[in-house]
Amino acid sequence: MNRAKENLRELVALLTLAFFAGPAPSAFAALGYMTEDDMVRRAEIIAIVDISHVERVKTKSWPFDYNEIAYATVRQTLKGTLPQTVKLYGGESFPCAQAHFAAGRYLVFLLRHQDLLVACNDYFGIRPINGTQVEWYVPGERLELSFQPLDTVLQRIKNLAAKPKENDHKA
Repeated sequence: MNRAKENLRELVALLTLAFFAGPAPSAFAALGYMTEDDMVRRAEIIAIVDISHVERVKTKSWPFDYNEIAYATVRQTLKGTLPQTVKLYGGESFPCAQAHFAAGRYLVFLLRHQDLLVACNDYFGIRPINGTQVEWYVPGERLELSFQPLDTVLQRIKNLAAKPKENDHKA
């Protein structure tokens, strides 16, 4: 009889823990991704590129290794400078934050990491362009994306990049 009560208490405790812990991973994951404004400010380079092909090659780096190299031609640079052709590194060895590439046209947000060009904000930093539309943040939403006119999105990015940086220091 006592063992049955013990099992029941354990079951109730596990269900309670699962109920409260269940939403936590997705909430914490959402906290890890930058807003539209933060991504524009943090990216060293913002550009439109055409990726011709992707190689599966391991590149050692710290703290993550990269398993992909995307070969791209730069079509337009909105922030920073790039040569006409670049290699972009993705497929990070950290499974929760990977940027994967495929052939096509993209609006990319990049950082230099140990002389490697990598996506800023994980896969959010590689936005596919389809004709005159780009997959971009829905206005007022943090993580929701939709295809929107490329010209409109580029203007939003230029406006965000032109805004003066806020001073986070408290007086």
